[in-house]
Parts: sequence; C-alpha cells; structure tokens
Amino acid sequence: MIGRRLFFCLLIASGLVIHFTACEKKEKKDYGGVLRIGNFHKPTEINPLTTDSSISANILELLFNNLVRLEPDGSTHPELAESWDISPDNLKWTFHLRRDVRFHDGEPLDAHDVKFTYDTIIKMKRRVDIHELIYAKEFKVLDSYTLQIVLTQPDNLLWTSLGTIFIVPRHLLGNETDFAKYNQHPIGTGPFRFVKQDDKEIVLEANEKYFGGRPYLDRIVVETLLSQQANLSYLIAGKIDMVFLINPEDFGALSQIPTIRIYNNWYPVLHLLTFNLKNPLFANSEVRKALNHAVDKRRIVDRILKGQATVAAGTFDTHGKDFNQGVLPYPYQPDLAAQLLEKQGWRPRKGDYLLEKAGRKFEFSAFTMEGHDLNLKTLQIIQEQFREIGIKMNIEPLAFDEYVERILRKRIFESNFIYLVFHPFY
Repeated sequence: MIGRRLFFCLLIASGLVIHFTACEKKEKKDYGGVLRIGNFHKPTEINPLTTDSSISANILELLFNNLVRLEPDGSTHPELAESWDISPDNLKWTFHLRRDVRFHDGEPLDAHDVKFTYDTIIKMKRRVDIHELIYAKEFKVLDSYTLQIVLTQPDNLLWTSLGTIFIVPRHLLGNETDFAKYNQHPIGTGPFRFVKQDDKEIVLEANEKYFGGRPYLDRIVVETLLSQQANLSYLIAGKIDMVFLINPEDFGALSQIPTIRIYNNWYPVLHLLTFNLKNPLFANSEVRKALNHAVDKRRIVDRILKGQATVAAGTFDTHGKDFNQGVLPYPYQPDLAAQLLEKQGWRPRKGDYLLEKAGRKFEFSAFTMEGHDLNLKTLQIIQEQFREIGIKMNIEPLAFDEYVERILRKRIFESNFIYLVFHPFY
C-alpha cells in the first residue's frame, strides 16, 4: 500500500479551479451547453476496477455511483443505498438499495452488482487506495436490493471504501477476464454517459434517465494538451472552459484577467516524496527521519506553493475534526539529519563529500510525471537540500503511461514524488 511508504509530505489545504467565462452568472439554472475541460495527462481506461490515476480516474464519478456519498466534512449520505442498519457489535452492515437505478444500457442495478464489485476489488488487489475493504469477511445478498457486509472486526474507515468505490455492472463484467471490451465503452449509472475516448479527448453526454435528475450540461469534453502551461494558454484564449490544480505562482496573473474566474475548492491534496522500503537505502527508520529533517518544507510552501499549503504531519488532513493536533511535522534540522546519518554509519567521501557506507554512495533517483511543473520545481529544492548533507538525488521525469505502469502498478522505483487528491474536482 502506498500509505506505508510516505515519509515526507506536504498537505495543500486548498485547490484552485479556474473557469473561463464571457458573461455574468445567471440566477436561473438553464439546461444545455458543453463544458470543455483542459488536462495534461494522457487518459487511461475509464474503469473503476482498474483506473487508478489521471483524468480518467477523476471523471469516474460522472459515469458511476458509490454505495454512499461522502461529503467534505466527513458526513455520510445515501446514494445507491437509500438506508442502512449496523448491528450492535458493528460487525454486520446491512444496506437497502434504491430500486430506480439503471445502468446506461437500461439494465437495473441490484445487490449482485455491488457484491460483484467489492469481491472483484479484493480479488484483484490492483487499486492503490490506502484503505480498501481490509476487514470485510463476506458480502451477502439478502435479496435483490439488500446487501449485508460482514466484518472480522469493527471498522469505521469502511465508510471511506463505500464512498469511493464505484459500482460496475456484473452482467457486463462477470465473465470478462481482462475487461478489454468494457474498457472501450464503459457503462455505469452516473449522471453522464460515455460517448468516446481517444488520446486527444474524452466525450460524455447527459444521462436523461439519471435517478438523481438530468444534469444541466448536455456534454462534457476533456481535451488532453501537452502541459500545464498549454492548459493555461488555451484557457486564456477561450478554447477551453476550465482547468484545475494550477500552479499557485500563476494565480496572481490569472486573477487579473476579467474573463477568468477562480474558485477555491477545499479538498486536501497531499504532495509526497515516497521511498521504496525494499531498497536498503531506506530500510532504516533513522535514515528516513534524517531525510525528513533535511528538507525545509516551509520553504517549499512559501516559494513553490505561494503560501497555499500547510506542512503535513502525516497523510491525514490536519484540518479534519478527528486529526490529533498533538502530532507535529518533522522540523527542518539539517544538523540533526547529519548526526542521525553518521550514527548509521554514513560518512562523507573525500573529494565530493557524498555520503558513503560500506562502499555504497547515498545516491538514488526520484521519479515524477512529465509536464507537471510544480512537482519538478519542488523536487529541485529537495535535491538541493539533500545535497547539502551529502545525499545525491537524481530527478527522472517519466511519460505518463510509463509512470502509471512502472510506479503505480509495478512499484519499480527507489523514490517517487506524487500528489494525491482526496476529493473530487467537479
């Protein structure tokens, strides 16, 4: 799980979503229109069972639904399940499904689809979610519209899984082995239907029969461009309507353009430098502590993120109501970092002063995605600060397809810089 490899992290407390608009907002909500969204990551397949990154993962909620809906404040609300009961010992969770939900091909959704989705997620062990049904013992279909989840121990984090796993159609995927046919034309229950996808764009259209009511937009088109900067150029020119996760340094200039509106969405985004614990360089916890003390995270917040972030003390939102405020971030103490490394046998070499132990230099590569300017600039500061204590970190950007396959799926890396978004964009 990714969660076991997180030792340096920044928590961005707000995300910026930017819209291009040529007129004032109307009070009356009209139906119709096309929303054009800019994106600089090549899309992958749109399938909740396999999609774990890119814009394809971000638009899953437009095509699919969860058993329950999670709000930013952590509260849980009905979605596919209209009600539920939990046994006194918290080991049996019984969900009663809506009876008016249909997949985009007209087939009704029932408890067998939910059971199939959860069983398949556990069997595949492919998704990169931090918490994924780990205490679920069995999924029982009590009748067509009632599902019971049996746990091995009480697990309040189960709500996270139920609110983030999208339900897929058993009648289309139950007999498939590689999902190739389904991936060409994914079918869900969400407010939009899939139209087409290629390397340049993804096209969705309104689901006229959506159980939650027809969406206001007729279509959503996601256009894939070369970089973040290309997205901004298209936005300023009016060729696209919306971009997200912009670099904070661009905020000032964009806010001066009358046709552009900037909205703050308060969802947590974690910027993480992760280490592969199978690598002997990072196996020792004292070494990992030293790496944390060696990085001035406040400098990154101020210089790269322009103050639009806080330094994290772990992988949980520090603004969450359940976060232990007594847990503090590692302070920037390069002298302490050097001492910790010396105690573990790392000594500076003559000539270049790189740390060495048993004939091995403290040198490794950190991967990141091509085209993500913010990640690259952050890594360059970390690289500089590691070098000050005798550690050489090489920065290696990877093309998106290679990054997903190598880093997220096969986990072949020494170190990796990534950002994780914990709430939807739209």
